[in-house]
Amino acid sequence: MQYNRSETGYSAQYERVADSVTLLGARSIASSTAELGVTALSYDQAVSDADFDYLSHAYAPGNLEELTDLVCGSGSTKRNPVVGVPEVQFYVDGSPMQMRFAETPGRYGTVFGVNSDYCDGGTLDAVFMSSIGSIGEVPWLVEAKRSIHLVRNGHFFLETMPSFAMVSRSEGSAVSGLFLVRGQHQVEVPVFINKLYASDLSEAYVFTPTFFDNPLR
Repeated sequence: MQYNRSETGYSAQYERVADSVTLLGARSIASSTAELGVTALSYDQAVSDADFDYLSHAYAPGNLEELTDLVCGSGSTKRNPVVGVPEVQFYVDGSPMQMRFAETPGRYGTVFGVNSDYCDGGTLDAVFMSSIGSIGEVPWLVEAKRSIHLVRNGHFFLETMPSFAMVSRSEGSAVSGLFLVRGQHQVEVPVFINKLYASDLSEAYVFTPTFFDNPLR
Protein backbone atom coordinates (compact mmCIF):
# COMPACT_ATOMS: atom_id res chain seq x y z
CA MET A 1 0.00 0.00 0.00
CA GLN A 2 1.21 3.51 -0.84
CA TYR A 3 1.28 6.16 1.88
CA ASN A 4 1.81 9.29 -0.19
CA ARG A 5 1.37 12.81 1.08
CA SER A 6 -0.35 15.37 -1.12
CA GLU A 7 1.74 18.15 -2.67
CA THR A 8 0.37 20.64 -0.15
CA GLY A 9 0.95 18.32 2.78
CA TYR A 10 -2.76 18.21 3.54
CA SER A 11 -3.86 15.07 5.34
CA ALA A 12 -7.50 14.21 5.88
CA GLN A 13 -6.29 11.49 8.25
CA TYR A 14 -4.56 14.00 10.52
CA GLU A 15 -7.57 16.31 10.35
CA ARG A 16 -9.82 13.51 11.59
CA VAL A 17 -7.47 12.93 14.51
CA ALA A 18 -7.29 16.66 15.25
CA ASP A 19 -11.08 16.97 15.12
CA SER A 20 -11.38 14.18 17.68
CA VAL A 21 -9.35 16.08 20.28
CA THR A 22 -11.19 17.46 23.31
CA LEU A 23 -9.01 19.64 25.52
CA LEU A 24 -9.11 18.78 29.22
CA GLY A 25 -6.49 21.00 30.85
CA ALA A 26 -2.81 21.69 31.39
CA ARG A 27 -0.38 21.79 34.29
CA SER A 28 3.16 22.82 35.14
CA ILE A 29 5.65 20.21 36.36
CA ALA A 30 8.85 21.30 38.12
CA SER A 31 11.74 18.85 38.01
CA SER A 32 13.15 17.57 41.28
CA THR A 33 16.39 16.42 39.62
CA ALA A 34 17.11 18.94 36.86
CA GLU A 35 16.70 22.68 36.33
CA LEU A 36 13.82 22.17 33.95
CA GLY A 37 10.14 23.02 33.93
CA VAL A 38 7.63 21.19 31.78
CA THR A 39 4.13 22.16 30.66
CA ALA A 40 1.89 19.15 30.08
CA LEU A 41 -1.37 19.17 28.14
CA SER A 42 -4.17 16.65 28.66
CA TYR A 43 -6.89 15.79 26.15
CA ASP A 44 -9.16 13.08 24.81
CA GLN A 45 -8.22 11.69 21.40
CA ALA A 46 -9.53 9.04 18.99
CA VAL A 47 -7.30 7.46 16.34
CA SER A 48 -8.74 4.72 14.14
CA ASP A 49 -6.59 1.78 13.08
CA ALA A 50 -6.65 3.01 9.48
CA ASP A 51 -5.59 6.56 10.36
CA PHE A 52 -2.90 5.32 12.76
CA ASP A 53 -1.51 3.10 10.01
CA TYR A 54 -1.57 5.87 7.41
CA LEU A 55 -0.08 8.62 9.56
CA SER A 56 2.64 6.45 11.08
CA HIS A 57 3.79 5.51 7.56
CA ALA A 58 3.27 8.78 5.67
CA TYR A 59 4.73 11.16 8.26
CA ALA A 60 7.48 9.10 9.85
CA PRO A 61 10.93 10.72 9.35
CA GLY A 62 12.01 7.79 7.17
CA ASN A 63 10.90 4.28 6.31
CA LEU A 64 8.65 3.05 9.13
CA GLU A 65 9.94 -0.53 9.10
CA GLU A 66 13.56 0.65 9.23
CA LEU A 67 12.74 3.10 12.02
CA THR A 68 11.00 0.47 14.14
CA ASP A 69 13.98 -1.86 13.64
CA LEU A 70 16.25 0.96 14.78
CA VAL A 71 14.18 1.91 17.79
CA CYS A 72 13.97 -1.69 18.97
CA GLY A 73 17.70 -2.26 18.44
CA SER A 74 20.77 -1.44 20.44
CA GLY A 75 20.77 2.19 19.30
CA SER A 76 17.59 3.09 21.16
CA THR A 77 16.86 4.02 24.75
CA LYS A 78 13.96 3.16 27.01
CA ARG A 79 13.39 6.45 28.79
CA ASN A 80 10.97 9.17 29.77
CA PRO A 81 10.04 11.80 27.16
CA VAL A 82 12.04 14.50 28.98
CA VAL A 83 15.56 13.48 29.97
CA GLY A 84 16.25 14.17 33.64
CA VAL A 85 12.61 14.76 34.58
CA PRO A 86 11.20 11.41 35.74
CA GLU A 87 7.94 13.08 36.79
CA VAL A 88 7.02 13.61 33.12
CA GLN A 89 5.57 10.71 31.15
CA PHE A 90 3.27 10.06 28.24
CA TYR A 91 0.16 9.24 30.25
CA VAL A 92 -2.57 7.20 28.54
CA ASP A 93 -5.80 6.74 30.49
CA GLY A 94 -3.97 7.76 33.65
CA SER A 95 -1.09 5.27 33.35
CA PRO A 96 2.42 5.97 32.03
CA MET A 97 3.15 4.49 28.62
CA GLN A 98 6.73 3.26 28.49
CA MET A 99 8.45 4.34 25.28
CA ARG A 100 11.67 3.61 23.44
CA PHE A 101 13.32 6.42 21.47
CA ALA A 102 15.99 6.55 18.79
CA GLU A 103 17.72 9.73 17.60
CA THR A 104 19.60 10.84 14.51
CA PRO A 105 22.79 12.86 15.14
CA GLY A 106 22.91 16.62 15.49
CA ARG A 107 20.97 19.31 17.28
CA TYR A 108 18.33 19.33 14.55
CA GLY A 109 18.15 15.58 14.06
CA THR A 110 14.96 13.60 14.35
CA VAL A 111 13.54 11.61 17.24
CA PHE A 112 11.35 8.57 16.70
CA GLY A 113 9.68 6.53 19.43
CA VAL A 114 7.37 3.55 19.88
CA ASN A 115 5.66 1.92 22.84
CA SER A 116 8.27 -0.36 24.40
CA ASP A 117 5.88 -3.34 24.43
CA TYR A 118 6.15 -3.40 20.65
CA CYS A 119 9.85 -4.23 20.91
CA ASP A 120 8.97 -7.23 23.08
CA GLY A 121 6.65 -8.72 20.48
CA GLY A 122 3.55 -6.63 21.16
CA THR A 123 1.54 -4.47 18.78
CA LEU A 124 2.51 -1.00 17.60
CA ASP A 125 0.08 1.08 19.67
CA ALA A 126 1.91 4.42 19.98
CA VAL A 127 4.41 6.40 17.92
CA PHE A 128 6.20 9.72 18.39
CA MET A 129 7.52 11.27 15.18
CA SER A 130 9.48 14.50 15.11
CA SER A 131 9.75 16.50 11.91
CA ILE A 132 12.52 16.25 9.35
CA GLY A 133 14.69 19.19 10.24
CA SER A 134 12.58 22.11 9.02
CA ILE A 135 9.18 23.64 9.58
CA GLY A 136 8.37 23.01 5.92
CA GLU A 137 8.30 19.30 6.65
CA VAL A 138 5.50 19.74 9.19
CA PRO A 139 2.44 20.36 6.99
CA TRP A 140 0.08 20.37 9.97
CA LEU A 141 1.34 23.81 10.94
CA VAL A 142 -0.11 25.40 7.82
CA GLU A 143 -2.75 22.91 6.77
CA ALA A 144 -4.62 22.13 9.99
CA LYS A 145 -7.99 23.77 10.59
CA ARG A 146 -7.00 24.87 14.07
CA SER A 147 -4.14 25.05 16.52
CA ILE A 148 -4.09 25.07 20.32
CA HIS A 149 -3.39 28.26 22.24
CA LEU A 150 -2.32 27.88 25.84
CA VAL A 151 -3.01 30.83 28.15
CA ARG A 152 -1.08 30.99 31.43
CA ASN A 153 -2.36 33.23 34.23
CA GLY A 154 -4.39 35.22 31.72
CA HIS A 155 -1.60 35.74 29.17
CA PHE A 156 -0.81 33.94 25.94
CA PHE A 157 1.92 31.38 26.62
CA LEU A 158 2.40 29.09 23.64
CA GLU A 159 0.89 27.59 20.52
CA THR A 160 0.95 23.92 19.64
CA MET A 161 -0.95 21.54 17.40
CA PRO A 162 -3.53 18.86 18.24
CA SER A 163 -1.80 15.57 19.06
CA PHE A 164 1.67 17.12 19.16
CA ALA A 165 4.13 16.61 22.01
CA MET A 166 7.64 17.78 22.90
CA VAL A 167 10.46 15.35 23.65
CA SER A 168 14.00 16.14 24.73
CA ARG A 169 17.04 14.75 23.00
CA SER A 170 19.75 13.05 25.01
CA GLU A 171 22.07 16.05 24.62
CA GLY A 172 19.51 18.50 25.94
CA SER A 173 17.71 20.14 23.01
CA ALA A 174 14.03 19.43 22.42
CA VAL A 175 11.88 18.58 19.40
CA SER A 176 8.15 18.63 18.74
CA GLY A 177 6.37 15.89 16.87
CA LEU A 178 3.15 14.01 16.33
CA PHE A 179 2.21 11.58 19.12
CA LEU A 180 -0.39 9.01 18.14
CA VAL A 181 -2.04 6.37 20.30
CA ARG A 182 -4.19 3.78 18.59
CA GLY A 183 -7.84 3.89 19.73
CA GLN A 184 -9.78 6.31 21.94
CA HIS A 185 -7.91 7.47 25.03
CA GLN A 186 -7.30 10.24 27.51
CA VAL A 187 -3.73 11.43 26.98
CA GLU A 188 -1.32 13.75 28.79
CA VAL A 189 1.90 14.78 27.05
CA PRO A 190 4.65 17.38 27.55
CA VAL A 191 4.22 20.27 25.11
CA PHE A 192 6.86 22.72 26.37
CA ILE A 193 10.22 22.36 28.13
CA ASN A 194 12.00 25.35 29.63
CA LYS A 195 14.82 26.25 31.98
CA LEU A 196 13.51 26.47 35.54
CA TYR A 197 14.04 29.71 37.46
CA ALA A 198 13.50 30.48 41.13
CA SER A 199 10.41 32.53 40.29
CA ASP A 200 8.83 29.47 38.67
CA LEU A 201 8.98 27.59 41.96
CA SER A 202 7.04 30.27 43.83
CA GLU A 203 4.53 31.06 41.06
CA ALA A 204 1.15 29.32 40.93
CA TYR A 205 0.38 28.82 37.25
CA VAL A 206 -3.18 28.42 35.98
CA PHE A 207 -3.50 27.26 32.36
CA THR A 208 -6.41 27.55 29.95
CA PRO A 209 -6.07 25.63 26.66
CA THR A 210 -8.33 26.71 23.79
CA PHE A 211 -8.59 26.04 20.07
CA PHE A 212 -7.63 28.76 17.59
CA ASP A 213 -9.11 28.58 14.09
CA ASN A 214 -6.61 28.81 11.24
CA PRO A 215 -7.70 31.80 9.08
CA LEU A 216 -6.08 30.19 6.02
CA ARG A 217 -8.55 27.31 6.14
